[in-house]
Amino acid sequence: RKEGEEFNRARLLRALVYGTLVHAPIAHIHYEFLEALVRRFNFSKNAQPLVKLIMEQFVYWSWASNALYHFGMAKMEGFSIDDSVQRVKDRLWPTMKAQWAFWLPVQYINFK
Repeated sequence: RKEGEEFNRARLLRALVYGTLVHAPIAHIHYEFLEALVRRFNFSKNAQPLVKLIMEQFVYWSWASNALYHFGMAKMEGFSIDDSVQRVKDRLWPTMKAQWAFWLPVQYINFK
């Protein structure tokens, strides 16, 4: 929320709907996949957090989940498909940079 901007209940509701109906089920599958991946390739206990972190943050998950989030939120706001795609193009890179600043160390600790 920007300074001076009122609390936006509709935005909160959209985020709750998205998080509950879209993100949570897909994230569950993602984390199950990461566990299966490190077991399947028999990574050492010390390598597992790094493998999971690289897969999550750089290979597929963060890119896909953030793009889907921006697209889904735009659609719930009533944007056209073209405008929703443009929102993804405009916001994905800044989102990724901000995410990496926070989530890289947090997820490394979480995966240990």
